Order: sequence, then C-alpha cells, then structure tokens
Amino acid sequence: MDMLTVVLLALIFIGAIFIFMGVHIVPQSNEYVVERLGKYDRTLKAGFNFIIPLLNSVAHKVEVLERQINDQPEKISVITKD
Repeated sequence: MDMLTVVLLALIFIGAIFIFMGVHIVPQSNEYVVERLGKYDRTLKAGFNFIIPLLNSVAHKVEVLERQINDQPEKISVITKD
C-alpha cells in the first residue's frame, strides 16, 4: 500500500468516528440538553438528532416522564350538625 492509500483510509476512519460521535438517538420521554463550548445551545427532543462533535456536547439527559404522586391521607376530624 502506498502512502496515499494509507492517508485516505485514515481520513475515512476519522470521518466515520466523527459521524458516530455526532449522531444521538434520544429515547421517548427524554430530552438532551446540548451545550456549545460550555454554554446552552439547544434541547434535543426524542428521535434522531445530529450535533457537531467538537463544538457541541450533551451536558444533561433529562427524563420528562410524568410521575404520579400518591395522595397523602389527611386525618381531619369534622363536627357536623346532624
């Protein structure tokens, strides 16, 4: 293999790594907070998303699933006129 082939294979390999680093699949009922150079940029919704790997990073993974809170039974004594 000559030098040109080695360089081309290395560039293809590095390009594939950047593509895999830039693709984010966000699960349903989750959102990802993206920061660009440490500052808020956007929020990724559920689905297939792209980011620029060297500039952007996923800072937080937020679960937006609604949760049901159990009712707290209140012990109230009431005097009624019957």
